[in-house]
Amino acid sequence: MNSLFLRTNYAISFPKNAFLPAKTSFRNCVRKPVRTFKFTLCWFHVVLGCDKVRKMKVRRKILHHLKKFPRLFLLRLARELTVLLPSLFLLILILNISAPQTSVDRLKTQLLQNPDSPQLHDDFGEILLALNQLELARREFSRAGSTQKIQEVTLLQQKPSILQNDILKWQKIASTRPDYRDAYLKLALLHWQLYRPFDTKKFLQISRRLDPNNEDLAQIAATLN
Repeated sequence: MNSLFLRTNYAISFPKNAFLPAKTSFRNCVRKPVRTFKFTLCWFHVVLGCDKVRKMKVRRKILHHLKKFPRLFLLRLARELTVLLPSLFLLILILNISAPQTSVDRLKTQLLQNPDSPQLHDDFGEILLALNQLELARREFSRAGSTQKIQEVTLLQQKPSILQNDILKWQKIASTRPDYRDAYLKLALLHWQLYRPFDTKKFLQISRRLDPNNEDLAQIAATLN
């Protein structure tokens, strides 16, 4: 049996001497159409099988690449990051060096150079106080020896508890007198001092509902909002 190999890795087997010239005999005259018919059937089988095999191969390749995709993607990402991260770090470093320093940065630099200066600690404490960093401001004022400013910071630290006691008092008044407009306005002011915008807006709306035509109340509401 002779074998014919195609690109599809299919082997087609034909009868022996299928392509040799046939002798002019009755047996050969019968065999030749039979051989041709067998060859045609085999050829159609290969052609039809090629499509199936090709599709199977394509599917296998797709599945193979899909399985390899996460690992290849991570490897590519790691390769790119090893190049980009040092460059990004260097760029940030250059920008930080070349960026102009603010007054706070300059003051920090001066404090590092001269940590025993009372004036520098006092100035830095004022900045921290403006940023509502009360404990840090108190520490800087103590280093500067500013007793008066330390007392101010202590009062500010005690202020939330004082304001909370006032809120409880005015809530009792509002619960006993629900139509008392000024009680809700006072509650709005107290919550505004404690940086509670939601409660401030709620009590302002109640006070406006009780007295909608009061222009002074409208101005107060616009200021607090």
